[in-house]
Amino acid sequence: MKSRLFVLSVLLTSQLAIGQHSNRKILHLVDDSTLTRLVIPDSAFTCHADALYYSFELGDGKHHTGYDIYWFAPEIDGSYRLSITQKQLYLYSGHDNPNPNYLYWLVCITPNQYKLINKKIKNSNVLFGKPYGGFYPYYCVAYKEAVPENLYATLQRLITLFNSGLPAMEQIQLISKDEFEKINPVQLIMNDEEINEVPADEEVSTPS
Repeated sequence: MKSRLFVLSVLLTSQLAIGQHSNRKILHLVDDSTLTRLVIPDSAFTCHADALYYSFELGDGKHHTGYDIYWFAPEIDGSYRLSITQKQLYLYSGHDNPNPNYLYWLVCITPNQYKLINKKIKNSNVLFGKPYGGFYPYYCVAYKEAVPENLYATLQRLITLFNSGLPAMEQIQLISKDEFEKINPVQLIMNDEEINEVPADEEVSTPS
């Protein structure tokens, strides 16, 4: 499935806005000072922006909130990560090389879901590696049960795990595989040079 490119940007602004840069639309995010993690707007996949800036989230090295669950993905020469924040779960790719990163999926969660999901992860040591915090504001944990070269199946396993610790009325509803593959991936970039490097008409495929 083909899609347009997008870019994730975080600015310390008071409102959501779309600006122009290098003839491309750039989506600016609100930085919620009441939260320790960044919030991606619900419209990230539907507002038809060309770009969203992304920035590293750094903490004080002492306090950590939530998790980033990761698993290595040789098929993209990088890894996939599922972030658990106070307001959202979101799935994206990461690289230790110049390959582009993308946001693939997100869903909003309640404070109680967030608390119970964190508890489930903490109590599922057999499925995850040792948590590492460092100077991130969250813990990073490796997922040991990822399905090779199947992003949706791995996400489905994680959501099933989370739901096993949630009340019936607070289950996370995961979209179908067909719907997942129709999502337009959102490219995450860190600086102006990356905007200029990406052709506006380039297309990418959503992993299955």
